[in-house]
Amino acid sequence: MSKMCTNEKTATRQRWIENGLLELMQECRFENITVTDLCRHLQLPRRSFYRYFRDMEDLLDQTEEELVRELLEEVSNRHDFDVVIVTTANFGGKTSTEYADDFFDYQGYGRGSNFDGILLLVSEGQREWAISTSGYGIYAFTDAGQSYMTDNFLFYLSDGDYYLGFLEFAELCDDFLDQAATGAPYDVDLMPKSPFSVMWVLIALVIGL
Repeated sequence: MSKMCTNEKTATRQRWIENGLLELMQECRFENITVTDLCRHLQLPRRSFYRYFRDMEDLLDQTEEELVRELLEEVSNRHDFDVVIVTTANFGGKTSTEYADDFFDYQGYGRGSNFDGILLLVSEGQREWAISTSGYGIYAFTDAGQSYMTDNFLFYLSDGDYYLGFLEFAELCDDFLDQAATGAPYDVDLMPKSPFSVMWVLIALVIGL
């Protein structure tokens, strides 16, 4: 069997276990779910669980990362516009803005001839962040709009809940791009009427599995 086929089989198996966790989390809180509960739900031998995950916390971390990745990909494809989140330990001597701009450029992000996209950079070690926009992103995400966005997702990051913060950022990007498509992007005199609830994003992601 080729290495590629083996990797695909592993990814499929991991995703199946992650989906099993999400199913159980609709019935009870994560902290009340044990490896035994999950294996019984999936009819999975315990040794198979530990082949892919160290423990339940490792499973949760990978499940959350996968859900964020899927949402970013969905929003990006819907608008033909790159929506990217990058985490790093430090900025290598650069400012957060310089690092974000360079990362966007040198990693080949941006769609179309104008390299349309937005990138959120977060340094967990330095507790700093930056947003970089390019092409259509400069039009869609005004300074006032970005300020509104950070007011809605930054407190999650400040509390160390990167998962909910990243979901909120992705959902805000989706709404801001929808609004910009009308010809009137969110700005000082035009902002969303009510705050977003990230819980609706979680429900939609689980239902979509």
